[in-house]
Amino acid sequence: DDDDIFSSTPLFQGMGTHYADVWVGTPPQRQSVIIDTGSSSTAFPCVGCTDCGEENHADHYFDPALSSTFKPLKCGECKGGRCSKGRCIIGTSYSEGSKWDAYEARDTFYPGFASNSSNAAAATHAIPFVFGCQTSETGLFITQLEAGIMGMSARAETLTYAMSRKGKMLHNMFSLCFRRESHYNKTGVHAGMMTIGGEAAKVYHDAPMAYAINKAKFGWFTVEVVGVYLRDGGGSLADRPLTEGRIARVAWTAERWAQENLIVDSGTTITYFPLRLKSAFQAAWLEMTGWALDFNEYIDLDFEQVLVLPTILFQFEADDQTDALNLNYTVALDPDRPNDVVVAMPPENYLAYEPTEGMYIMRIDFNERSNGVFGANFMQGHDILFDQEKNRLGFAESHCDWTTAPAAAATEHTQEDCVLGVGNTTTPCPEAAAPVDCLLATQDEMTDGTETSVRPVVAAGTAAGLSCEEVALAGLGWYPGTPSVACSEQECVARRPCPVACREDAMAPPGMAVVTSSLDEAPTGCGTPWGACTVPPATACFPSGDECLQPLRTSPCVQRRDGDCPTDERECATGTCATELPCSVPFRVFAAAGFAGGDARVWSVRQGEDAAEALADVLGPQGVLPGD
Repeated sequence: DDDDIFSSTPLFQGMGTHYADVWVGTPPQRQSVIIDTGSSSTAFPCVGCTDCGEENHADHYFDPALSSTFKPLKCGECKGGRCSKGRCIIGTSYSEGSKWDAYEARDTFYPGFASNSSNAAAATHAIPFVFGCQTSETGLFITQLEAGIMGMSARAETLTYAMSRKGKMLHNMFSLCFRRESHYNKTGVHAGMMTIGGEAAKVYHDAPMAYAINKAKFGWFTVEVVGVYLRDGGGSLADRPLTEGRIARVAWTAERWAQENLIVDSGTTITYFPLRLKSAFQAAWLEMTGWALDFNEYIDLDFEQVLVLPTILFQFEADDQTDALNLNYTVALDPDRPNDVVVAMPPENYLAYEPTEGMYIMRIDFNERSNGVFGANFMQGHDILFDQEKNRLGFAESHCDWTTAPAAAATEHTQEDCVLGVGNTTTPCPEAAAPVDCLLATQDEMTDGTETSVRPVVAAGTAAGLSCEEVALAGLGWYPGTPSVACSEQECVARRPCPVACREDAMAPPGMAVVTSSLDEAPTGCGTPWGACTVPPATACFPSGDECLQPLRTSPCVQRRDGDCPTDERECATGTCATELPCSVPFRVFAAAGFAGGDARVWSVRQGEDAAEALADVLGPQGVLPGD
């Protein structure tokens, strides 16, 4: 069916936003871009960009010299820029203070998968497209995970308009299906999907799509808010029976709401409302919860308590071109407007956990002089259709899980991801680390190691699904530097950089260099770098004495890098020298525990204490307590 021609690609979790991978040039180079329905320009750093944060981004700078189809626009060809020194110069500033400057260029362009080996179908949608080749950046553009930004507002210079004009899509529309993930990394954490030319397959929807009118024919996508409600007991679905919870309406009339323009902006992380609505919202919150809400204070709750906070219900004016759904819950909320659209924003979307504080903070604010923004946190849990042909917005509750796509989904191609088995670490990080002279350095001095692991290939998947390399990379988590994966038909070998501190050295005590191959050649005894408890003889390394000491061995495995003998020694705790068990003395072991796919930036003090207690429980029979 020609009406079903569309392009569907995965979205990934960014730093509060969602991003897609686009492929630019011939041969194509990948660029990760924030999907931003609040702007119209597409731009990303090109080679030569000054201090543009390449080390922070998921992709390297785009290199025009490597593309045979790259063409900078000349004066007279400018699409949105101004002529300066023979080039079309553009730039954009944002409300939080970030900005970028660029020159306009045209090259082959299409959205696709993270690995170009999976882009056979996506590449058929490639078109010549004008974007900004960034020359400078400031603010969040430097530190963000995404390389650039792709504007998706209702303007002619956006990708959806261009693909429609070129006949790649029959319909000028797209949908964004956002799922929220608690972490992100450079290899990409799947968090939804983008469909250009249509909406996501209905198999992803948990409820029918309902359509709201778009007040603006061009520019921002603007909804007509009719009412706002609080429903106690939480819940992410709008149609939860009203008998299960009380409803409090925020005391603003439809006429007052009609004076405000509220846009749906995927590039804004949180949701903003007019300042004059604040007191009415706080009054409804107090009525529902019994406690006063201060938007600038942290809220000390656990996650289970968060889930039962009130769900916010937004009532939008229905699109009169669409057949009425007559949803029961809409009739119950407002019998006079039975066809309106109701969208639920559960507490896990409007509250964000701050790991440094161990508490939650509101991600809804009332600081706008007028108008407002429904940001990315409002969009989560919904497939939202931006239909520019019929000037409407569609809302369908959805799990937005791209990785569960069944073969029957109405997409252009079968999507079956590679399946990998449980892996084994063949080379732990410390064993592959460069030697650290901890005697001459602080305990926190770091060196670089490389951990190697192997995972068997259970099923190779299909070309349209995630490749084995992508699946393996997604499981490596966030680490400084760039991990690498090489897959054969039988297995995937992953290598990732990992920092090692002096105190994590399991082969030698502080002060010693690590040379893993020579420990077995050391004098017999403890199997560690420590010698037996004796009265040491007079040597150049250990002066003679009367006390019972345990010296460090002088084998190559613990010899300092400057060639001098080590001088470390410690008193024996056995009370006698030359006992039959010379190694039975107290000693401290520094161990580093890693969590695959974990993110240290969301690890709280409370979680650390819980982990220590759990470890103590396991070691409890040996007399180990938290704090030992």
